[in-house]
Amino acid sequence: MSDDAPAKKYTLSVEYAIELLTETAEQISALKGLFLHYLSDDPGPQSHLLPLLSELLWYNYSIKRMLNKEVDDPILDKSEENLIILEKTMMSLQSFMLSRYYAMTEINKLSCSTSLN
Repeated sequence: MSDDAPAKKYTLSVEYAIELLTETAEQISALKGLFLHYLSDDPGPQSHLLPLLSELLWYNYSIKRMLNKEVDDPILDKSEENLIILEKTMMSLQSFMLSRYYAMTEINKLSCSTSLN
């Protein structure tokens, strides 16, 4: 790929970006609570969840950081309803979200819920 090639751009609705930020904030809050719970108890059968919880927390903070950069200093399309995002950012965001999905699936298989009640 040549350096002179124009960067591909994608759009993401502002509404969806806000929904993702809200979802991510809820997951971060729940994961922090789970960390406190598992770290305050004696190491028991659930201590194997800590690396997976760390991974999920990292994905969520990465998603939050990327979305906040786009929302805080937005480049909007003509309708002002969509963010214009560079391909590199979109691919990274997709990668983090897919990885988060698989980590959530794995942790749910271990009978651990990361949802807020």
